[in-house]
Amino acid sequence: MMCVDKLFDRRISQSARPQIEVYQQKPISTLEISKNIRIHNLKETNNNNQHHSKISSSPTPPLSSHMQKYIPTNQEQALISSNLHQIPIVSKWSTRKKMIVGISTSLFIVTIITVSIVLGILLTKPKETTSTTTTTASAVNVSAYWTFDNTIADSYDVYNGQLMNSAGYTPAASTNLPYVGHGQALNLVATSNQSFLISTPFFNLSYTSFTIEAWIYYSPSTSDRGIVGQCQCAGCANQCFYLIIRNNRLYVDFTSNYLSGSTIISTTYWYHIAFVYNYETRQQILYLNGIQDAIKSNAQPYQGQNGSIHIGSAQAYSTTNFFNGYIDNVALTTRAKSSTEILCDASLMVYYSFDFPNPTVDNGPNGLDGTSSSIATAARRVNEAMRFLRASSSYFRVYGIYQISYGVTNGKPFSIALWINPALNQQYGNYLDVWDNY
Repeated sequence: MMCVDKLFDRRISQSARPQIEVYQQKPISTLEISKNIRIHNLKETNNNNQHHSKISSSPTPPLSSHMQKYIPTNQEQALISSNLHQIPIVSKWSTRKKMIVGISTSLFIVTIITVSIVLGILLTKPKETTSTTTTTASAVNVSAYWTFDNTIADSYDVYNGQLMNSAGYTPAASTNLPYVGHGQALNLVATSNQSFLISTPFFNLSYTSFTIEAWIYYSPSTSDRGIVGQCQCAGCANQCFYLIIRNNRLYVDFTSNYLSGSTIISTTYWYHIAFVYNYETRQQILYLNGIQDAIKSNAQPYQGQNGSIHIGSAQAYSTTNFFNGYIDNVALTTRAKSSTEILCDASLMVYYSFDFPNPTVDNGPNGLDGTSSSIATAARRVNEAMRFLRASSSYFRVYGIYQISYGVTNGKPFSIALWINPALNQQYGNYLDVWDNY
């Protein structure tokens, strides 16, 4: 017989991945027997956490007579039994577990990647907008200003208008009308349905803040008198805007969204009126002569998407109301002016900074420019100042201040403020430096 060191040559069933061979060295004896043990039909069961295997020995060739008489010793039998228990078993169920874990891990990774891609697309997708709602007011301020100084033009030459039904202006030689000394005012007769119309381009006041200011000289009436209006749908809520005089008080409405003033408007006075809609705070505010006359909170925005601007008339539902009197210096802007700005526009008649290069220009709201003679400019307290010399008969003059008695200050206090620096010059005598802010 061939002598080999291998005691057992074992093969594992095909359910296990590696083929495992176990080599066992035994003490040298006079006779070595090589036994082939094969494991087949391996099955793993789980009963009370114990694994059981069915092992069968393959039949061996018949031995010779003298070999059959050989009986293994107890030591050899124990060694064989010990080696049998050392046979590693890899079950089919263990392999399935590994496959399940691998597949589960792959699916988890794929899910994470998919979710990341979807979230990235959703987060970078631009927000959708609709044409029916607006969440923020426009960042661009649009303005128009009509002086009515014998012209139909907007001072910005954008929203130019036209006179309707032979509307006209006050006479240029008028000494008591309008409030501003220079120029004219719009002269309207209600019975003739006269007004001023701006039809193109469209002035969009929807879903935004805006401010309307004007000077009016009103003839009292028991009927509503339209001042400014714009209407898309006369009977639709928040789609028809009109500012009128009702019961001799200011009255504003977006249709079913109105505010009424508290002060009675009298005759023979010029009044500065203003209406502010603040889109951010949802407030409607009426001002009369720079003082808040009424306020309303939780007011929905005006929503008209088309319609002409009418000055001197306004449509309220099915009725168009016309103004009777004078309207001047109408300003419209898509911005909510502050109460300080409104008070300044209403109460400041003139403001001269005397700054170069236009020292005689009125920097106030009325554009009441002056004239000068033999004056000089000099750097003084704020920017430049006018220098007056007595020897040169220097002066600065403005026309129209006398009309204060016909304006909002009639019978009321008023003030004049300026910076001066009186000085004595031996050569020219006394002179006056007007520094600033007249």
